Amino acid sequence: MGNERKSEAVIRRAIVLFPKLAQRERIQQLRQAYDPVASLIPPHITLVFPFESAISTEDLSWHMSSVAQQFRPFTLSLRGITGQTNEYLFLNVKGGNDQIIALHDQLYTGVLAPYLTAQETYFPHLTVGRLGNTTTFAEALRQAQSLTTSFETEVSEISAYRLEPDGNGQVECHVKL
Repeated sequence: MGNERKSEAVIRRAIVLFPKLAQRERIQQLRQAYDPVASLIPPHITLVFPFESAISTEDLSWHMSSVAQQFRPFTLSLRGITGQTNEYLFLNVKGGNDQIIALHDQLYTGVLAPYLTAQETYFPHLTVGRLGNTTTFAEALRQAQSLTTSFETEVSEISAYRLEPDGNGQVECHVKL
């Protein structure tokens, strides 16, 4: 591991995959209807959930690169909408699941080990909705399940995404697999 340099400020970040999907607009339509962060971050699969740290961009990028070099690009397939905890709508990963889980597990080592929580089991998905109540959720799930398209792409990079206090964000770095 490299020498850890701390940035001056605590930064809120996540590490994600931004799948480059054909017909992405169909996913984005669902997200705009049901996901309050649809206009703030593009469709993504979270590998490391939002965390706050003073880890420098260089140290985070170094850690991500050391993990990414263990992986090759892989095919990601997404299909089928399901619900979770009467709140979330997920577009499910049907191919590439094992690689995403392995990336997730490896990213939560080294400088990111303190941010791993065992409160919930990790399973890869692309969130297309987050709703506040059971009635709204049931109707949204019914409507979202009309999206029967299969989406497929090659995953060849991971990204650190900086989350600003106002809800906006920006890519801090990309790392190739």
